[in-house]
Amino acid sequence: MLGAGLGVIAIAVLIALAITLFACFCMGKLFSKAGKPLWYAFIPGLNLYTKAEIAFGRQYAYVGLLMLLPLATALVGWIPIIGWIVTFVVNIGVVVLSFILEYSFISRYTGGGALPVLSCFFNWIVYIIVGLGGYNYYGPSNYIPLFTFLPAMNTGYQSGMN
Repeated sequence: MLGAGLGVIAIAVLIALAITLFACFCMGKLFSKAGKPLWYAFIPGLNLYTKAEIAFGRQYAYVGLLMLLPLATALVGWIPIIGWIVTFVVNIGVVVLSFILEYSFISRYTGGGALPVLSCFFNWIVYIIVGLGGYNYYGPSNYIPLFTFLPAMNTGYQSGMN
């Protein structure tokens, strides 16, 4: 009886792994359309940085790394009340930031419409549709400066905005 349960769990894990690898491959296809290497999609942290670089431009690419901030809340999350409040606020901020990042990232390929909104909730499905579909990368000429209140990195990169 126990062996059958472990077999079912093993099959479920293999199916989930296959779906995750396929979705990462599709995100890599999106990176390839933007001129980045496909393997960037498989490296945690680097894929967030690359998505933010494509979505917001090189000056604000570090914003993608803020998605890793909940890992730091483990240091203060154990403190009663103060740690709980800090963890709650950081997690809400990361959810809002992830919606902005996903919307901006997919907008660079579709130009707007329903797919960027759908990507806020079902990003892996949209990666498959846009990555394997006939969508092209529009390039940095239409960057929207969403994070003008943050300091830009001086990289010498010109986004085409005056």
